[in-house]
Amino acid sequence: MHPVTVDFTSDEKIGNWRALLAGIMVIPHFFVFMIIAFVNYFVGIIAFFAVLFTKKYPDSLYHWASLVLRYSNRMNAYMMWFTNDYPPFTFDGGPEDSSGYAVRTSFQKPETIGRFSPLYQWFIAIPVMFFVWLIALVAYFFWFLSFFTVLFTGKVPESFAKWMAGFVRANTRLAAYVMFMHNEYPPFSMD
Repeated sequence: MHPVTVDFTSDEKIGNWRALLAGIMVIPHFFVFMIIAFVNYFVGIIAFFAVLFTKKYPDSLYHWASLVLRYSNRMNAYMMWFTNDYPPFTFDGGPEDSSGYAVRTSFQKPETIGRFSPLYQWFIAIPVMFFVWLIALVAYFFWFLSFFTVLFTGKVPESFAKWMAGFVRANTRLAAYVMFMHNEYPPFSMD
């Protein structure tokens, strides 16, 4: 089992109006996310040196990094029409996600991380970055088509939902890896 898990539960029916207003409704979350992502940049620099010198990711920094990825996933789940529930403005960090929201992102924090991982993990992840980029293209195409299916039927086709969920899962695993939250290479998989 991969140290980063992203689980989804989808609502059976999505409000048709959501296709028209979801982008506007998520604007407050976008601004909050920009702030926490900006702070995460500095957290990442501190974590870089902490891992380099101690082989450990400090708990408070790990909680922050997990908070940022979890917040992003909740925002994406709402925008990709997995749920009618507006994402909460909660900032729960830590390995386990017990929120009960439509997307749950959990992490297994390793005891130690390779001392020199911060120096090379981002580089060896380049093939997975291309993989995630390719599935992102398809996921965003399906998201665009889902706009019309939600608008007229209130449903996202199951194959579209699986692809979009797979993209979020693969992207989260990649992000956690390049943020050296674990040492396990992200799989070329959306499962």
